[in-house]
Formats: sequence, C-alpha cells, structure tokens
Amino acid sequence: MARNPDHYAIVIGIDSYSQLPALKAARKDASDFMQWLIADEGGGLELKNIKRVFSPDDFPANPSDARPTQIDVEDALTKFGIRNGKIGKRLYFYF
Repeated sequence: MARNPDHYAIVIGIDSYSQLPALKAARKDASDFMQWLIADEGGGLELKNIKRVFSPDDFPANPSDARPTQIDVEDALTKFGIRNGKIGKRLYFYF
C-alpha cells in the first residue's frame, strides 16, 4: 500500500532528439526513478499517480513527428485533473 496517495509524478525519458546524437540511458534512468517512486521505502506513490512520457524505441523518419512533445507533458498534467494550478501535496517532475 502506498504511503503517499496524494503525491503525483510526471516522469520523462527521451533517448532520441532530432538534431542530437541518441542517448543510451535516459529512458532506463527514468524507469529506475519510477521504481523508486512506487517503492514503499522510496516515494510511496500509487502507480495511477505516475504519468510516464517516453520517447519511442525508434526515431521517426520525419523529425517533426518526434515524440514526446510539450503537448504530451501538458496532457499528463491535465489527466491528473489540475485544480487551481495544484496537484496534490507534491508533484515530482523528472526529466
């Protein structure tokens, strides 16, 4: 059982950018942080209170189709149901 049901997190992991060399561990590091977030001895968050925003495995042929975008992050915030600009007691924002 999570100890912090009113804590939330957005975790972003991007390994590929249109004009930079690919990274090797951004998504892995983000996944590791997610494991800490849900651990009782870590953040103690409920899994439903974590939104994951990761780049796909393969970079698209057209760089303008690259994901994630700012809209993807804003969508994650919206899905938490922002009330008066506030989300719960704490919001972790990892990128």
